[in-house]
Amino acid sequence: MLEVTSLGVRYGQARALSDVSFTLGAGRTLAVIGANGAGKSTLARCLSGLVSADRGSFSLDSKDLTHASAARIRRAGLVHLPEGRGVFPSLSVKDNIGMAIGPLRNRAERQRASDRAFEMFPALRDRLTQAAGTLSGGEQQMLSLARAFVTSPRLIIADELSLGLAPKMVDLVFDSLGRAREAGVSILLIEQFAHRALEFADRALILLRGELVWSGTQMGRSTKPRGYISVMQCRQVRPSGASDAHRSHSHRFKGGFMRLRLFACVAAVPLLIVACSSSSSTGSSSSSSSSESSAGASGRTIKIGLLTSLTGPSAPDYVSTQDGLKARLGVFNAASKDGTKIEFVTVDDASTPQGDLAGAKQLIQQDKVFAVIGLSPYLAGALSYIETTKVPFLTTGDTSASYDNPANTNLFASYGSAGSKYPVATTYGKFMQSQGVTVGGAVAYGTAAASVGAATAALESMKAQGVAAPYLNTALDFTTTDVSPQVQGMKSAGVNGFYAPLISTTSFAIVTGLKQAGQSVKVALLPNGYGGNLLKNNAAVTAADGAFFQTYGAPVELQTPATKAFQAALQQYAGVTGDPSKGDYDGWITADLFVRGLQAAGDSATQADYITKLRAVTDFNAGGLLHVAVDMTKFGNEAIGTVSNCFYVVQLKGQAFVPVPNASPVCGHLTGKNALP
Repeated sequence: MLEVTSLGVRYGQARALSDVSFTLGAGRTLAVIGANGAGKSTLARCLSGLVSADRGSFSLDSKDLTHASAARIRRAGLVHLPEGRGVFPSLSVKDNIGMAIGPLRNRAERQRASDRAFEMFPALRDRLTQAAGTLSGGEQQMLSLARAFVTSPRLIIADELSLGLAPKMVDLVFDSLGRAREAGVSILLIEQFAHRALEFADRALILLRGELVWSGTQMGRSTKPRGYISVMQCRQVRPSGASDAHRSHSHRFKGGFMRLRLFACVAAVPLLIVACSSSSSTGSSSSSSSSESSAGASGRTIKIGLLTSLTGPSAPDYVSTQDGLKARLGVFNAASKDGTKIEFVTVDDASTPQGDLAGAKQLIQQDKVFAVIGLSPYLAGALSYIETTKVPFLTTGDTSASYDNPANTNLFASYGSAGSKYPVATTYGKFMQSQGVTVGGAVAYGTAAASVGAATAALESMKAQGVAAPYLNTALDFTTTDVSPQVQGMKSAGVNGFYAPLISTTSFAIVTGLKQAGQSVKVALLPNGYGGNLLKNNAAVTAADGAFFQTYGAPVELQTPATKAFQAALQQYAGVTGDPSKGDYDGWITADLFVRGLQAAGDSATQADYITKLRAVTDFNAGGLLHVAVDMTKFGNEAIGTVSNCFYVVQLKGQAFVPVPNASPVCGHLTGKNALP
């Protein structure tokens, strides 16, 4: 059915795939396994026509599709479900299904396809009028699968469908793929949970740095040896005396997936194959003493915690924070001359303040971490607890009263400490004015003080620059499914430029709604959504086309020495190619602040010593990613959404982000007024 022969893909001078060959029969499943950066997603994108092969070929049902367009490949029966959520976030569930069945020939056929989707996923019937972007992660994947199945595909490429999902939702995803396979659909499965993928698949292949290093057939579950290894853990290990020929796809092994005796990490040690994170993260808890001097340390390994949103409505903007940490800590660990290593354990707050509090307690009380990095919009739920622990706590920037209080010396902000009364800077107004905006507006979540404060401060900034700013709406909440009141309100007020401190799915829904309402907007300025995660989601690209994105760190499109080093590390240690996302930036920069404190205090410092030394730092700029130095001795002095009253702006144009002239960065000054009393 699918035949791939010597396929190769190159990104500029970097080779992403080299000489990959395999076949996949009708109604069969092939698992593609490999570490981050191995080339799995590149393979998927090449087969679906999103990137071009520079060598080799592939065919589906004997039809050569090597240089076919994505549309032609789709018509041939290949459906690519990319990493992320392949849905139109601003459209309802019903309309998302309608978009998928639109090309079908007649009304009766479209009705049968629609009925088939809801029979397979009955839970979606109760969500017909709900905007797809407001569904849970699992529900969005259900919708993505439903959109794929209604068109009777011949082959599905499923790329990390379980990413960021709860265990029950992971089970649902695999059950759904199983039903598709029973219906005769072939599946190319790229999956983070290696053990699930191997149990599900008929065959598997392993990629290493773009090369196919092993392929074989699945064994029965009862015959699996205990001698499996983690592909990621042992990805650079070859048999003793092995030549480079062992890395070639032509070298085959009989009997099951890569056994311990073939690619051994440690001789005679039985290891189970598991879904691993990078070497810089761990899900385990050490048995360290609770004393301050040894918290988070085991020998010369320092353990820190990451508290972020991996599930729930905020997950799309924050799940990649892990990659930022992996990359920055990977650089530190590789350069360590005395053997000191930093590892991290991640806790999901499930996009709730209660989850943040529970997560902070788990990291500090159970995992005994040396420090916590908090990257989530719900940190207010945990700060009152964290400030009493005197455990170092690092985030990007926070506007709670806790960060205003000089007594809370353990609270650090990598972008500078924003005031809880939201000092007003002219920066937002200056940018709006430069783009020809004459009537401004802002939209916020009424249940999130930071969102309300940021929106209000942006409006006051516009007024300070002479831009009329009559529209402020704070009626949204994180579960909002209908943004039509905000769209109609801005249209009635004549708004032609607005700021939306919201999660990206809600922002994109508003941008789309304004387009559909015929309201011409010069500027939609969004603090969330920039980066590679957006570019991987075709529906999001369509929705956000033309929008402006605010970034704190220098965007990689500027190609500065700092951004080049950042991108190189992301690719090397986290497998991130293309544009980093906001989460990558937040994770990297905040991890860089942690490293700066460790360098100042020394590897054997107590938590108290660490806090003292980091608090004295006055010149933190994340290796040049921040345009000015951040002073850790100051509390509550920054305007929200800025680094020293400046930020960068890029615009999404088609499939690329473009730096905005005179906004790299755009800078203003404090007006002396606060947005809130």
